Amino acid sequence: MKQPPSSAALSCQVCGSDSASVHFGSAVCLACAAFFRRTVQLSLEKSYTCTSDNSCDISQYARNVCRHCRMQKCLQIGMDRSAVQPKRNPIKKPTKLVTEAQSSPENICDKAVEGTSSENNVASFSTIFYAPVRSQERPVLEDIAKAYRLLQEKRKAKYSSMNIPYKIDSKTGRKMLCDFDTAVVGKQIELFFTGDFANSIKHFAEIPSGLDKFELFKQFMVIFESLDMCFRNLEPNWVETNIIQGMDDFWLDMKALPDIYATGVKTKVHFDPEECVRLFMPTVDQIKFELAQPMHDMKIRDEEMFALFGLALFDSNNNVSTETSVRCQDVRNRLFREFMDYCFEKDGPDGPARFGTIILLISACKRLRTASQEIYQMIKVFNVMDMDKMFLEICG
Repeated sequence: MKQPPSSAALSCQVCGSDSASVHFGSAVCLACAAFFRRTVQLSLEKSYTCTSDNSCDISQYARNVCRHCRMQKCLQIGMDRSAVQPKRNPIKKPTKLVTEAQSSPENICDKAVEGTSSENNVASFSTIFYAPVRSQERPVLEDIAKAYRLLQEKRKAKYSSMNIPYKIDSKTGRKMLCDFDTAVVGKQIELFFTGDFANSIKHFAEIPSGLDKFELFKQFMVIFESLDMCFRNLEPNWVETNIIQGMDDFWLDMKALPDIYATGVKTKVHFDPEECVRLFMPTVDQIKFELAQPMHDMKIRDEEMFALFGLALFDSNNNVSTETSVRCQDVRNRLFREFMDYCFEKDGPDGPARFGTIILLISACKRLRTASQEIYQMIKVFNVMDMDKMFLEICG
């Protein structure tokens, strides 16, 4: 009789990650075990198609790219379909929750957060989000991840080549920004970098209308600025330190803002620096407590941030054409499915709750967008400081 492998000090036989144990007859990690169980329980195997040559890399960081090859590897190492228990309460007809989710996935986030650790809720959410993704297209999350990595490379190359004035913090050894003109130039550079990031995402680049793309970008820019800043400053927690990482390896002490505002030469500040701080700090505090602190507390992961980036970018409004609106809704639906897939793999029965908690951040992002746009409008209307007109037009 075949003996199950020992669970001591094993690596996953599917993706190679550490901390594997025996599931369904083979030594695999929890993520691959959850993937196999869900595929068998929901009979998803036939919907998986490889877009390459059926030999995709199924490593720890690429295991989500091809479901077909991942499932084949599960079978090759001996994972047993018959060892998977059937769902306890199969869904025979669409429930009210399913109907609501099909019309608008965001409407069910509150319900996702409440009591979602049971098998029944896992089954319900699987039914909602497992409409097969068109297999011939690369996953949207993967496309966003690739674009973000490219953005980080561009940032490093650009800022390392700039002559940026700074002071060394005697306690931490960090390079602290001390020049307002440089900080403003950095924001303008980020505007163009964010545009490059958006255009590096296939589904955004393929939108035929330049006007619609510009409208989507205007709505996205301010949200991305806040999300990205919070993401890059998870550790150490800037809510507590009031120190944020700005351009590459350069840091900004929020308590020193009045002194920094006073250094502006090309970007002249026309208000009292202390008054400027009082003007901007309510929005900064809103970012701290509605985005930064929740993201820090849940230890938000890369893939979860990429999902938020995508959902914010493809959030169409009444100012775009019907064709673009339909395109955006299609991409958002795919993102919801891919993201729910990721949450199930990573968090198992707790996946729906985490999914709902993270999706609720979108509402906070929209509130912050309104608050930030009001700040930029005040800068423009009351001539608070000299800033690039195009920058104010886009962000305000």
